Amino acid sequence: MKTSGRSIELFFHDGDPDGMTTATIPFQWTGHVLVTNRTQVFDAVKEPETSQPGIYLLVGEKDGTETLYVGETDEIKARIKQHIAEGKKDWWDKAIFVTAN
Repeated sequence: MKTSGRSIELFFHDGDPDGMTTATIPFQWTGHVLVTNRTQVFDAVKEPETSQPGIYLLVGEKDGTETLYVGETDEIKARIKQHIAEGKKDWWDKAIFVTAN
């Protein structure tokens, strides 16, 4: 059986692959993945996809240990802003937002 190639579209918001990046995945699942540094999170939550339900991952180091927090929400933007306002999850330095189109 011959398999065919697939592609994922990446968009580097500020031209830097280490900065805010959007991945559009157009096969078997029509979804949207946004990766952002904590320093750019307020720009990231301006993206229209963050007004949708989805899952999000907060990645960083807590007490000397690599830590991953996985959350699910009805609106990513509101939940991320809530985490920041509460100050309880201030250890993360990268966030990944996953929504379906």
